[in-house]
Amino acid sequence: MEIYAFNRDGLLNDVIQTLNSMQTTIKGVNARLDKKEMAALVVNIMIRNKDEMQRIIDKL
Repeated sequence: MEIYAFNRDGLLNDVIQTLNSMQTTIKGVNARLDKKEMAALVVNIMIRNKDEMQRIIDKL
């Protein structure tokens, strides 16, 4: 899953806590900032089906 957002303190922590609260297995995380201070997060997660993926997207 790729997430693009305005960078702010605690952004990565909020994403990880949200995924954990949904009992999602996180396999890996990669985060970086571009020149305009936009955050690009790549999160590798385990999902069971499309419905679960949609719930995760809606929650984030």
